[in-house]
Amino acid sequence: MTGTDLQVKLNYEQDEGPGKAPYLYVAPLSEEEKEATGRKDQMRGKPVEIETTVRDGRNHKHSLDKNSFELVEQETALTTEDFYNDQDKVKSVYYPEMEELIKEKTGAAHVLMFHHQVRARNNNATSETGTVSSIQPYAYGIHSDSHPKSARDLFKMVAGGLDKKYHKGRFLYINAWRNITDTPIGNDHLAVLDETSVVKPDDYIVSEFHDKFYSLQQYRLLDVNSNQHKWVYFSAMKKNEVLLFKQFDSDTSLSGRLCFHTAFNDPTAPECPDRQSIEARGFAFFPDHQPNSCPDLSEVQNSMKALKIPSAGDENRVKSKKLFDFNLEGIYDDEIFADIQKNAGGASYGKKMMTDAAKADDSGAAIAKVMRSFMPYILQQTQNAYFQEKIDSCKHDSFKVPKDYGNDFEVPVIVHRPKSLTGKSGAIIFAHGGAIAGKAEDFKARCSALAVNSGVTVFNVDYRLAPETKCPDNIKDMYAALKHVANNADKFNIDAEKIAIMGESGGGYVCCGLEVMLAQSGESDLVKLAILSVAMVDDYSFGDVALMTHEEKEHVESQKAYWKAIAVDLTAQAQDPLLFPGKASNDLLAKFPPTVIFEVEFDIYITETTRLARRLRAAGRLLELVVQPGLGHGHAMGPQFAKFHEAQDIIKTIISGYLLE
Repeated sequence: MTGTDLQVKLNYEQDEGPGKAPYLYVAPLSEEEKEATGRKDQMRGKPVEIETTVRDGRNHKHSLDKNSFELVEQETALTTEDFYNDQDKVKSVYYPEMEELIKEKTGAAHVLMFHHQVRARNNNATSETGTVSSIQPYAYGIHSDSHPKSARDLFKMVAGGLDKKYHKGRFLYINAWRNITDTPIGNDHLAVLDETSVVKPDDYIVSEFHDKFYSLQQYRLLDVNSNQHKWVYFSAMKKNEVLLFKQFDSDTSLSGRLCFHTAFNDPTAPECPDRQSIEARGFAFFPDHQPNSCPDLSEVQNSMKALKIPSAGDENRVKSKKLFDFNLEGIYDDEIFADIQKNAGGASYGKKMMTDAAKADDSGAAIAKVMRSFMPYILQQTQNAYFQEKIDSCKHDSFKVPKDYGNDFEVPVIVHRPKSLTGKSGAIIFAHGGAIAGKAEDFKARCSALAVNSGVTVFNVDYRLAPETKCPDNIKDMYAALKHVANNADKFNIDAEKIAIMGESGGGYVCCGLEVMLAQSGESDLVKLAILSVAMVDDYSFGDVALMTHEEKEHVESQKAYWKAIAVDLTAQAQDPLLFPGKASNDLLAKFPPTVIFEVEFDIYITETTRLARRLRAAGRLLELVVQPGLGHGHAMGPQFAKFHEAQDIIKTIISGYLLE
């Protein structure tokens, strides 16, 4: 095939001298960041447009190890819609496709894909989402995705959870770029630079890239030798073609190790459909390569050992007497254990962010900011076919609870009702996880699954968050929603005798606080069932760490910060059961609604919730303490895990057995 060379403008960088290296923050800097960095501007650099010839690569032969890129053919089983709407399929089908392709083309012993981005003109990226929105814009501006140090750091994070044999030899950080539509690309192509034409080190300038969740170094390309650079694109790229290009290769003997690239627009191109593409990133491992060019992973290995995660291979493990319906073995489920290992680097970084935020003396503002920045990553777990089917199976409405029921706020509520329901149904008044982060809309998918799987109408309460709202106003929002739904049962087509309240994690605290409020007001009969799922219920985190489990110790500082965010005055409210529901008196507990506590074996709240369960049992108000074995807080949140489906079945059984019977 003979293509056409193009004369276009590409965005190079100019060197402004010492102290003026380029950088970019995806979001405007806060006052604290400005003070910490000494920077006032969101970005710095001096881009310059250079008229450049971009040759059609179809007229030439290129290879990864010589030129740092190569065009190959490979079909994919995914449709255009799959790439946008089914993240599970991208990861479970497309990632293996790319792994096999890269193994075939590079001879790698192992390939692990770990990230992807869909790009389109119509995208949903904002300063709040950073680079984790589901659709990113085109990237105009010559750059490499990774500096050698950033590539080595990322290798440590990814390889740390793999077999030790992949910790040595050679590694290749690689990108696989594909058109995801059935129409060949007509404009906004991707240009890649033949590395044999780069003048080293003259052409490099180090730049910084600061996302909301991470920071790294990259290279930008200086303009001084632009007349020597050989730029390449591939005309009319089809869906069955993949452009492989290197982010970084640890083998220093190769001429092709790192590929500069950029999107570019050809103003002379005929009118055509917008380009839609995906880039999938991964690591290829060559453990037998000599000499070893991989960074030392001993620090990562020591960090993994420090986690002290139980496994089936541990020696001298005793077996439980199995006093509960579920058998607790004291080890993580194999699938969960593997997932923890795989994501150990990112989890460690997130934990550091929370620990640092917890040090701030700001009534919880810093920890709330960090937790809210995690929400886009949490939401990605529901962007798949399983949850989309649940959403599509529900009718979704919304309303606001009027300023009534002792509350001075109009509480937004989203209603998720299965389309299959006829007549009056049971109802769940639901408090989403977070307490300091998240909105009801963020939990649309999970509430839809709860509604469909359990055959009930779910009222998803958008209660006010801390630290902007303090205890007990968040509980008052939940109380007002319950009262309004109960008083208007006929209007909502629900059975007033079959109303449950339910909360998860931070929302479990709100739900348990509602139980206290109902007990105090003598209105517990409004509720047939309360479900507390992995709930935070008392100030155990302020106690002696020597008494805590490993998971509790790991989160103790962030837990303290959460409570500081929620409380008006921790000292004054120390014995208030509306702040710490686990401290409710025995008399109050005896007035609680019938309660089920649903926990997981390695939860960060396991001590406080099981202690509350024992007290509720003695008070005669505990229906069940269910402890799901083999996982911890926030694990198995997606349908790719067997433990996820086990948890869905547990909730369904609780609701059918105690609410709908």
